[in-house]
Amino acid sequence: MVAGAPSHHLGVKTSRTLVVVAVTALATLAACGDSTLEVEQTDVEEQISSGVAEKAGTTPEVSCPGDLTGEVGEEMRCSATVGSDAYGVSVKVTDVDGKDVDFSWLVDEEPGDAPS
Repeated sequence: MVAGAPSHHLGVKTSRTLVVVAVTALATLAACGDSTLEVEQTDVEEQISSGVAEKAGTTPEVSCPGDLTGEVGEEMRCSATVGSDAYGVSVKVTDVDGKDVDFSWLVDEEPGDAPS
């Protein structure tokens, strides 16, 4: 494919320029009694699902491996499934301010590299 040519990504015509979606979520303290902030797994999954639905017009089933630790630079891989296609989703914490945790997510351009 020629760089800069449009492609289809989760059913939406997009340019080859990657778009990263930023989200702010209210974190909770980990149940372990330490002071680690975490964004609950279900909150991360819902943010990704609603963001994809808003941009692509289709709501994927999103699955993440667990809670997202509220530390800048923390990363994890989730999956977003639409029909029989599973896309990998990269999630990264970009900022922490009190109990507000900012994270971005980016859906892979092609299906098939989703975590299992």
